[in-house]
Amino acid sequence: MIEKDPEKMDGVSKKRFRSSNPEDYCVLKLQEYCKFSSTILKVPVVHKPLCKDHNCHNNVNKYVSDYGGKRITGYYLITDVDNERYGCAVYHSIWENTYGDLVDITPFDDLREYNMFCVSNTTEYYSGILYDGNKYKILQPGVNIF
Repeated sequence: MIEKDPEKMDGVSKKRFRSSNPEDYCVLKLQEYCKFSSTILKVPVVHKPLCKDHNCHNNVNKYVSDYGGKRITGYYLITDVDNERYGCAVYHSIWENTYGDLVDITPFDDLREYNMFCVSNTTEYYSGILYDGNKYKILQPGVNIF
């Protein structure tokens, strides 16, 4: 049996992402393309009991139902570790608790402490948008870029 190289997916080098910084080139391009709010929020990731990876919308809906507050939708922004021109905006839900604090309650495999989050200023919805430094690619629902 031939073992696959964990650094490659389908023969293509696997990208390593980090939470974006507001000044990253790809963030500016994604903001422009997606008509995001000009404000980028640094939202803490606080893993809550019973919340599942890759299940943000259901996690937040459950917390709103059980504890109040409201669901905020938008995009979290990630940037390639090796090239800040390459990044991605991923459709995501966060929880605004009853005190008005924004919290990302969905756990992430990389154990990140925060997400850079933008609220979209349009009703147009994308599952995710990838920017490679030259062009944009709309990601299909369920596509895992990692």
